[in-house]
Amino acid sequence: MNFKSSILLNQAFYRMSENFKKDNVTVIMPTYAPQRGEIINDLALKGVDTLIVGGQKGEKCFKNVPQIGIEGGTLQYGGVFPDEMTKKIVDTIPEEKIKDKKVAIFLYTSSLNWEGHLENRDLNTKIVASVEQNLRSYFEEKGNLLKILDTAGLSQYKIP
Repeated sequence: MNFKSSILLNQAFYRMSENFKKDNVTVIMPTYAPQRGEIINDLALKGVDTLIVGGQKGEKCFKNVPQIGIEGGTLQYGGVFPDEMTKKIVDTIPEEKIKDKKVAIFLYTSSLNWEGHLENRDLNTKIVASVEQNLRSYFEEKGNLLKILDTAGLSQYKIP
């Protein structure tokens, strides 16, 4: 990605976050691996209502993002992804976050029927956006690497 592409991507991210705020859209990340929520954290920093559901009860991976964990945790199911645990994660989303609300779903693994489980809760949730492609791994890892380089004082080694 060249410098101009990076600027355009940042502008698109800014517009998206502004639209989510204006339209009262909550971005929810149901997940087995909540530590992968760097993009959710970036949305929260822009003032978007966000929520991560997954991980260990009491765990908080990002200071700016509310997180609801599951008793016993979810990470050990990563790679296996049992349907009953996927459903349990979705069922843990508080009703007040999704009933009669606009929601964008940010998915780390998109083939687990997160949307179907959410629709089955029958709470008149309007899913206005979701990530259906697995580009997240690329952007998430790039975000993690950029943060590590900044923290280590090695920002000059970033490749846009």
